[in-house]
Amino acid sequence: MAFLIAVFTDAIVFCADEPAQPVGFKRAGIVKAWNTYKHKLTFGKGQTLALVDDGCKLSMPEWSQSDGDQPKVLVTYDSVDGDDDPKHEGRGYHGSTIGIPSSLNYGGKRGVAYNDQVAVIRALECCHCNVSDGMTVAAALQWIIENHERYRITTVNLAPVDDKAHDSPVATDIDEKLAVLRELGIWVSAPAGNHNFTEGISWPACQPNCFAIGAVRPEVDEVYLDRHAKVELLVPAAATSSSNAIACGAAIVLREAIEETQYDWKQDAPNIAAAMMAIMQKTGAAVTDDATGATYRRLDLAAALAHVFTAAPTLNAIKFSEHLIAKDYAYAYGIAAADVDDDGDLDLTSADYTPHNMLYLFENDSHGRFERHIIQKEDPERLERHAVGDVDGDGDLDVVIVKNLRGHLLWFENSGTPIDGRLWQRHVITADLPGAYDVALADFDRDGDLDVAASSWLLGNQFAWFENDGSPAGDDWQKHMIEKDVAETRTMRAADFDGDGDQDLLGTGRRSHQVIWYENHHDGKSVTWKKHFVDDKSRCPAHGNPADMDGDGDMDIVMALGFYYRPGSGLPDASLQRDENQVVWYENNGKPGSGLWTKHIIGPRFDDAFEAVAADLDGDGDVDVVATSWRNPGRVVWFENDGDPTGPWTRHMLKNNWRSANQVIIADLNGDGRPDIAACAEHGSYELRWWRNDGRNSVADSVAE
Repeated sequence: MAFLIAVFTDAIVFCADEPAQPVGFKRAGIVKAWNTYKHKLTFGKGQTLALVDDGCKLSMPEWSQSDGDQPKVLVTYDSVDGDDDPKHEGRGYHGSTIGIPSSLNYGGKRGVAYNDQVAVIRALECCHCNVSDGMTVAAALQWIIENHERYRITTVNLAPVDDKAHDSPVATDIDEKLAVLRELGIWVSAPAGNHNFTEGISWPACQPNCFAIGAVRPEVDEVYLDRHAKVELLVPAAATSSSNAIACGAAIVLREAIEETQYDWKQDAPNIAAAMMAIMQKTGAAVTDDATGATYRRLDLAAALAHVFTAAPTLNAIKFSEHLIAKDYAYAYGIAAADVDDDGDLDLTSADYTPHNMLYLFENDSHGRFERHIIQKEDPERLERHAVGDVDGDGDLDVVIVKNLRGHLLWFENSGTPIDGRLWQRHVITADLPGAYDVALADFDRDGDLDVAASSWLLGNQFAWFENDGSPAGDDWQKHMIEKDVAETRTMRAADFDGDGDQDLLGTGRRSHQVIWYENHHDGKSVTWKKHFVDDKSRCPAHGNPADMDGDGDMDIVMALGFYYRPGSGLPDASLQRDENQVVWYENNGKPGSGLWTKHIIGPRFDDAFEAVAADLDGDGDVDVVATSWRNPGRVVWFENDGDPTGPWTRHMLKNNWRSANQVIIADLNGDGRPDIAACAEHGSYELRWWRNDGRNSVADSVAE
């Protein structure tokens, strides 16, 4: 099998979304489903559709390029020749286009499950086949059986037709394979055929354990093309090959909804594939065939999703309402909460880099309504992550911020009247931190003022701290190296991990696959740091925070693992497997320097996990977790601690398909005593939002512009 390799950068092309088949998609409820569930579902992320047909021209831009964030083609196989090259041979042509209705995500046009990936499998010489092709088709199905877990294959488009009218199954080599796939819960469907037969349908659609998909005309519910009692679902399209492709995309989306809502599919059928068909049938529109008098069901994906979301179990969890604070950023990354204006409520600071080059202060009116003020403007090249604290010891709160591409650390001085319309005074801590990325404030040397520790991303690959000598307005604080040559340093947080009364540091090296804590040794004259590994096995740790997760009085760590998840890309610095993407916590056993910490999984398979923070959100005495994922798919989720932090956690979606979600914080933004959540998202979203914690028994109003 071959992996398709592509390189993706931050240069994103944004296009208006256009259905691959506008008329048919509208009639099938697909456009409505996209609009209704755009922040609840990802439309295919984490699932792979196997296209079993006569080969594919992989150089077509529909397959070699993507408007998404991962290669469209995940893997290829040829069961005819037994190699990895699925190119057309003989009379093949069909497989190059059969995946478009289900999976296209190119040039602003979208298939039903536009964020899925595909496995391209050449299983015969031509889609217009004979039952004698059963041997090589069976070999393709066997490959899927053996590899479905590795490549996350949930759905199979069995695209061939033999153009005959079979009124009963034809025994072939594929039958046993189809039975196994059905038992595994993998959806397999095939087109009924395109000859207007009324007494039978094509092979392999006529076989047991293969759903037969027929068609109505795209513009009207008129049954046409091949149909028979074996046909289980009709889909609007110009050919049943397109009908089947659309049905496969719908199956991917419906499966995601079932998994996301924890819908009990066992009430519908003994396995999830049959249950999805049952849901599509009972929510689809009834259509009677004038020629035969038979009544079928036509796909309505929006209705099927509504059924799942409505019938899903209601969890006795707290509710959140969503509120937009600001939009139209150039690039939203870097937020903090603090009472900057000293009026008793928590304000927000937020960075907005090139070309806006701004640092904002959002003044809170005590009820979670915010007015924007400008701390700094016209400060180019990536003002990003920052921290708030009293740097100059004058009793008010200042802001320390990175200037990423310039390699600067800055601090902005609060004059005591932070919302008077004047820019804050700018001070330089250092111009010698290439890739300045994250900051933490603490009195590391115990001299009574706040020092600064910082990471430096992939341009600097170092951790350093900068000593405040009591005159912070003087430029060029003394730099002390903590460690250099740690590949892609990201997290920088301060906490007392060993309980000795001084502030230690938490750091991550994303490319070096290290979660680290640095032990602070202060002898009264100088500070030295001893490195301890928390985890040196897990791939791509990104952002985390200290928290006492188990209530034993010492500081544990909550962490997001797997950031820059690019399955099928082959990129050496990406995570490539879903199981590498997790939200976890590391247990401090009271002897944090004695070895690696025990890792507990909070959220498995949390694709592109970016940042995790912790607090008791629901007021039940234990610590819950909030996490973001970046672009696969881009979301904000909270995980409910059910009393045992080492046991299963319950996941609750706050916002899905929120592209480039990054930093997330927890703070009581409306003063009601309940912790709220704020997060920002950069390319593709350009927003700052907050989620008000409305408690358990309220009706949450959502303002999700």
